[in-house]
Amino acid sequence: MKKFIIIFLVAAMLLTTIACQGQRKDKDPSDSSSDAPVTTTTVKEYETLQARLESIVDASGVEGILTNRQYRQIDQESAAFFIGTESFDGTFKECVALEPDISPDAFALGLFELEEGADVKAFAEEVIGKANLNKWICVSAEDKYVGIFGSYVLFVMTSKADIAKIADAAGFEPISG
Repeated sequence: MKKFIIIFLVAAMLLTTIACQGQRKDKDPSDSSSDAPVTTTTVKEYETLQARLESIVDASGVEGILTNRQYRQIDQESAAFFIGTESFDGTFKECVALEPDISPDAFALGLFELEEGADVKAFAEEVIGKANLNKWICVSAEDKYVGIFGSYVLFVMTSKADIAKIADAAGFEPISG
């Protein structure tokens, strides 16, 4: 019986160790663009909306979001929940979000891409007007930020210090609300 318990505990510890290791991204030595973060204010083309958001996150240097990132797609139906409101009328082409499932800090970051010809400023004003700093059960965000750049809208709810870093890295035009 003792051998069984010891084997079980060793196996459990081994599985826990493997499961808790962060996923490593192998760096491609031929990829010189990954050496330095690039902000979105440059005329850089991104293959995906997530790549654009990743570049903002990398350039921001915000400690808590640089590791163990879990990006997800936000669809039209879940956009209201994402910004913390009951209803949301704005329409968008795509949205990628970075929001931890479990965290002691209130944090939500999303990048919306709107259809060509859409009223970007009106969309951004609706987002900042309806965003709820108290959308979480146990924590509240200190502040919110919405910025625009072309057909893109950046949305952030977290601490003022982290918002400043993310906003500087993004270089978007801020929308006040």
